[in-house]
Amino acid sequence: MGDGHGWSEPLSTHDYDAIVIGAGLGGLAAGGLLAHRGMSTAIFEQAPRVGGCCGSLRHGDYQFDVGATVVLFLDVIERFFRSTGREMARYVQFLPIEPLFEVVDQERRRFQIPTSPLETGELFASFSEEDGEGWRRFAEAAESGMAAAMTQIFTRRFQTLSDAREIARTSPSMTSDRSSLLHSFEKTLRSYFRSESILGALSLASYSVGLPPALAPGYAAFLSYAEHQGSYYPKGGMKALPEGMATAFAEDGGEIHLGARVSGILTEERRVVGVRLGDGREIRSRVVVGDINAKAIYGQLLPRSEVPLWARLALRSLRLSQSSCMLKLGIEGDEGFGAHHTLYSGGLEALNRIWFDDYERGRPSRGGYLLASIPSRTDPSLAPPGHHVVHLHTLAPYQLADGASWDDIQRREADRMLDFLEADFGVRLRERIRFAHLSTPLELEREVGLHRGALYGLESGLLSTSMFRPRMRSPIFDGLYLAGSSVHLGGGIPVCIGSGMIAADLVCEDASLAQSGSSGP
Repeated sequence: MGDGHGWSEPLSTHDYDAIVIGAGLGGLAAGGLLAHRGMSTAIFEQAPRVGGCCGSLRHGDYQFDVGATVVLFLDVIERFFRSTGREMARYVQFLPIEPLFEVVDQERRRFQIPTSPLETGELFASFSEEDGEGWRRFAEAAESGMAAAMTQIFTRRFQTLSDAREIARTSPSMTSDRSSLLHSFEKTLRSYFRSESILGALSLASYSVGLPPALAPGYAAFLSYAEHQGSYYPKGGMKALPEGMATAFAEDGGEIHLGARVSGILTEERRVVGVRLGDGREIRSRVVVGDINAKAIYGQLLPRSEVPLWARLALRSLRLSQSSCMLKLGIEGDEGFGAHHTLYSGGLEALNRIWFDDYERGRPSRGGYLLASIPSRTDPSLAPPGHHVVHLHTLAPYQLADGASWDDIQRREADRMLDFLEADFGVRLRERIRFAHLSTPLELEREVGLHRGALYGLESGLLSTSMFRPRMRSPIFDGLYLAGSSVHLGGGIPVCIGSGMIAADLVCEDASLAQSGSSGP
């Protein structure tokens, strides 16, 4: 480990103990813990706001979410605040979401999924006795298996085989259902349910790991059950969560520099010594934590000549997660939307089709599904009285076929999404629209810093998650640590926060080892 990541040198040779690149949830968690533990810490964020995809933007009288639209696993967030000696409720408040979501299926049948697992079982039994029994088995498998272990492993290291063995030893429920580790998402789900409407309703969770139901790992099927353990929305919009974390960070002396793009990471003899900003300034630090995509860190920010060929090839082999577009609408009235989320679903096979026929071929999705998020149903303060904010999400490739540009087809694709709602589900919005803007993968890269618009960093298949992802403590550069959606377990609010907490622990461990070693006998 070289000379201990520079901890043996006096602080006068550095501007900060730690620099964090990116004020996403992983960066805020890492920076928050480091500052609380007494390290001088600065976060540099290229955007004019904190939060990354977990943020909000105001357009006139309407406040829209940037990406994330719901919070699960609230105890992970509570754990972060407790780790800094604080009570979460003082910094951010959460509103419960009920029902979890509404489904409009391919036959235009509407039904709402309640939070209560018992009531959900009764609903599914109304489709068929077999589906009701399937839900009972599904819930039992989730509660005794993957769902029971998820909240614990989000903040635990999962980088090596020894980490995996320790997790298996202390959380045996992780491996209690081995079939879900070996089978696909689709095969796992079909082993419980027969109704195409139910299969379509539960299949969208596959895209949370960046893959369609046919390719996503089976254990991801149980992510949909996590919502039944509590689904929440931050009061004041999604921005309230990162802003609360940023407030705690500032109280412990941390600095956040917005509109400060990092253009390079400074190194000396395979040791990170700081960053270079877009304006040319160089800021030195003992360590750097990167809360941006690992592909961007190793492929763009570090000197190419110092990144070994094997590392470049390894990073090249990792696929990015899917990208998407989101049509933001300010509408008058609430007809057509009965819940915080409404899923317009063409069924499980449609979710597979748009991946193989459209997304993989560089085409915007032609139908399949639309997920509508209407957070103003939970928090009316986001829109004027009698109005709502609506986000329509669908799959969309970053690189379009035939050299097309998102800037050129933005209006056309917004119209296509509205046409799909009208033609397939009978939902007519055009006359009620008071504001409209299509957020594209290219725009997310420009404004939020998402590498190629990848929502969840890297694809999270069975062999591309946890210990198969880039290491959170760089094996190449002393003093470099990674957090965020391209490491650990992937994307999502609790996972990203957990990755930042783990990265901070690694920094502190190395600092302690270096300082004890430099003190001598």
